[in-house]
Amino acid sequence: MLSRQSFLLALLSAPLLGGCDALRIGVVDHAGPVAAEQWHLYLIVAVVLVFVAGPVLILVPLMAWHYRLSNKGDTYQPNWGFSWPLEILVWIPPIGIVIGLGFLLWSSTHRLDPYRPLASPVPPVEVQVGG
Repeated sequence: MLSRQSFLLALLSAPLLGGCDALRIGVVDHAGPVAAEQWHLYLIVAVVLVFVAGPVLILVPLMAWHYRLSNKGDTYQPNWGFSWPLEILVWIPPIGIVIGLGFLLWSSTHRLDPYRPLASPVPPVEVQVGG
């Protein structure tokens, strides 16, 4: 079991590992303009995922703790009626996220078409293959 001091030390020293070559593997080590643009799209989707999953990951344990069996003062009594503001709060953000990501990924997919020539100031390399 880690003590609190060693946990804090490990947590605070983690940013110092940014200079290591551990990130030079797999999909993180992009080479070329298409791979760099795909990596940029991965980062955008990851940030959106944090905004979507973050509140869920925070609120689920809080709700479970608040409505636990030993908490007799706050029992769950669902006597709600229909509420337009609550429905808007529940449905509009996910719809906006899906539309926004759909538009971003649709336009990026067509811009990164593998059959489209890449815009570059350097002329393409001509390869001759003999058989």
